[in-house]
Amino acid sequence: MAQVGLIGLGVMGASLALNIADNGYSIAVYNRTAQRTHDFVNDAGDLKARLTDCETLESLVANLQQPRMIVLMVTAGDVVDAQIDALLPLLDKGDIIIDAVGDIDVDHAEADGNFTANGGGSIRTGLNSIITGGDIVIDVAGPADLGNSSAGGL
Repeated sequence: MAQVGLIGLGVMGASLALNIADNGYSIAVYNRTAQRTHDFVNDAGDLKARLTDCETLESLVANLQQPRMIVLMVTAGDVVDAQIDALLPLLDKGDIIIDAVGDIDVDHAEADGNFTANGGGSIRTGLNSIITGGDIVIDVAGPADLGNSSAGGL
């Protein structure tokens, strides 16, 4: 079972997934186009062993250890809300969605409210940069009580 899930394998999502895997975490990955996901995993070289190729959201969720932690790296705005809405029926109390699309000021109050009302956690982040061979710089906004969750180790 993977420790982290990631949705969205564009340039930033792919780089983040590889960085997570390179730092020793197992990661399940999903992209709306399955071929992109397959190509990404097959081209990951030595990191391929830490990656789980998921063709559906159901597969992504099923391949994550609980509580689940899923990072969204999709286009900001309505796409984020649609992705959260698609995930909601698949998640359990205590699961966490990390919105890492780069704009913590975008209003996602309705989607956040739907998720947190069902016992989930929502973290908004602004991913500033990914430095090759270095650290990831992230601005975070979210409830303080999520600090003791599985996200704390990432």
